[in-house]
Amino acid sequence: MSAFVLSTPVCILDYGTTLDPAVVHAYQGSPSPLRINSGADYQNQFETGDDGAWAPAVIGHTPNTSLLGPNGYAGPFTQESVTFTASGLRAHTSVTLAFDSYAIGGWNGDEWDVDVVGGPRLLSSGFSNGTTPQSYPDSLGAGTHPARTGATAKDALSSGSTDSVYHHRFTFTHSDSTLSVGFRAPTLLPGGSASWGIDNVEVVLDDAQICSGPASQALRFAGAQFVSVADSASLRPQDVTLEARASFGVQTDPHPAIVSKTVGPGAADSYVLWYQGGSLWGTTGEVAVSYNWQPAIGRWYHLVYSYDHASNKQALYVDGKRVAIGDARAVPIAYDNHPVLIGNDINSESGQFSFFVGDIDEVRIWGVARSATDIAYSAMTCTSDTQGLLGYWHFDEASGQIVNDASGNGNIGQLGSTAGPDSSDPVRVPRSRP
Repeated sequence: MSAFVLSTPVCILDYGTTLDPAVVHAYQGSPSPLRINSGADYQNQFETGDDGAWAPAVIGHTPNTSLLGPNGYAGPFTQESVTFTASGLRAHTSVTLAFDSYAIGGWNGDEWDVDVVGGPRLLSSGFSNGTTPQSYPDSLGAGTHPARTGATAKDALSSGSTDSVYHHRFTFTHSDSTLSVGFRAPTLLPGGSASWGIDNVEVVLDDAQICSGPASQALRFAGAQFVSVADSASLRPQDVTLEARASFGVQTDPHPAIVSKTVGPGAADSYVLWYQGGSLWGTTGEVAVSYNWQPAIGRWYHLVYSYDHASNKQALYVDGKRVAIGDARAVPIAYDNHPVLIGNDINSESGQFSFFVGDIDEVRIWGVARSATDIAYSAMTCTSDTQGLLGYWHFDEASGQIVNDASGNGNIGQLGSTAGPDSSDPVRVPRSRP
């Protein structure tokens, strides 16, 4: 299994429901699997047959490829135990496992289990495709939910019967040179109407520390405060992704901006990510995309706006999940010498209606429209790729007016409106990485 070669450690976040003391992290979310750096993973979409890691090696195909990508998957299975095994692993202290599960046909609260052989139970829950309630996303017997709760896609496989797709991600302590994971649906009957499968499997061996504690600083904006980054050629891309972590306070302005770059003397922007009227918004011009959303006060969110000029599409993401997509203005992004602002936007040469209240951290501007998989990965990790990165401000300076740019492009920011301390400066505060 030579795919298990990890050259760059990855920091995994504790975000989800822990099912066992040995499970560091359990996450169910976006249908896109965890995005792993090239050469640093095990991946299998089951398009090229048996790779020797799965027993029994049963490869099925679904008719539909439009939503879920390539149509090979491991399955269909019923009551039999299925085991994934990889040996000869390099030294590591934890494993991250991500995959999609398919519940096909007549599931009626039936049990499905995932166990690390000789290690923790990752999942034991019940799933339904009909009218019978299910226990998922709780563990078996711990809760009751409507059928298909938590499914990231429904009837997307064109399987000829009802089907549900669930995405799972677990990080657990592990240091052995061999990893074995078992999957089983003990209550399904062979030859019955229900079956299951696995797809889009990815594994990371990780010897990095789990992200926790006051590992960084954020900037706290109390209104009428902002960070300014001078215009530069590198901040004028034709494709763009705006990315930030934000914790909302009680907003006082009607359209507080998280990241913006104004163009012209009016209210237009080259690009902007902002909140207004109970919705998250993003745009590169006159046409905006929005998501009806009420953030919880004090909770950290990973927020992203992306624009791709080739497809003329723009999208919004919250915590790694795409929540809105739409057409953009079908012309190139317009630019002038207005600065990039964090925590504010310039409207008719005044920022008095766009000040953000809350904390902001880990702001990135990319010169590419990042993929949904890349964004899902960034939402869960402390590190990220740098290809296409134009500006990166993590606000970890000990003091002073300067905000350093970690992208290497020299887009240094300044607190507030002057080179010296004043009331327009946001305040540095400790933060545990979400």
